[in-house]
Amino acid sequence: MKLKNISFGNFKSLYNTSFEPGKVNVFIGANGSGKSTILEGIGLLSAAMTDRVDAGSLQRKGSSLKYI
Repeated sequence: MKLKNISFGNFKSLYNTSFEPGKVNVFIGANGSGKSTILEGIGLLSAAMTDRVDAGSLQRKGSSLKYI
């Protein structure tokens, strides 16, 4: 499956952000600008697509989110 657009709305520090991923993506920005948050969101999406949204799967995907 190829993603054409990834959008974030009210996810942590990303209020209204979107981008079109390419074959290689580089996130550059100041500390606290949301680079890691984008990767956490992608990890959460990946975990949700495999029906494995638990603490272990989120940690393996690189997310610091806590599953409650």
